[in-house]
Parts: sequence; C-alpha cells; structure tokens
Amino acid sequence: MTLYLAGAIILGVCLILMPEYSRFRGFKGAIIGWLGTSALADILITITLTWSLVSLAHALVSYSLKLITNVLQTRLKTGIKETDDKVAKIIRRK
Repeated sequence: MTLYLAGAIILGVCLILMPEYSRFRGFKGAIIGWLGTSALADILITITLTWSLVSLAHALVSYSLKLITNVLQTRLKTGIKETDDKVAKIIRRK
C-alpha cells in the first residue's frame, strides 16, 4: 500500500515539475511503477481477504457442527427421558 502511495506521489511531483503535455511520455517509468505497485497492492489485499474469509468459514463450520451436535444430544436426552416417563405411566396404569 505504501509503494502504491509512493508511486502516486512521485508521479504527481513529476507532473507538477513538467506540466507540458508533450513531455508526458518521459514519465513512463513513474507511471509503470505506480501501476505496478497498485496491481501488487491489489493482489496482496485479495490474498489477505481470501485467507481471512476461508479461516472464518472454517471457524463457522466448526462452531455450527458443535452447535448442531449439542442440540441433537439435548433432544435425544430429552426424548429418552420423555419416553421413559411415558412407559412408566403406562406400566403404572396397568
């Protein structure tokens, strides 16, 4: 990001020092440097965001699986308890 900013500042200084349109072709190095560092910064940002989102997705999947497991275990325990109570009531009535 700082390279991108440095390239933009260098290009801006070059344009201020030589405001003649006919001499703009002489800034080819500054322009290539500016655009190159801009592309590099964009690539680094994309890689960082992708890595961050993939890590977050893995964490969310892990959390979701734990949550689903806990809900199912709780429902199973509750179901077993209710079934046991119903069977006990049926046996007591007879």
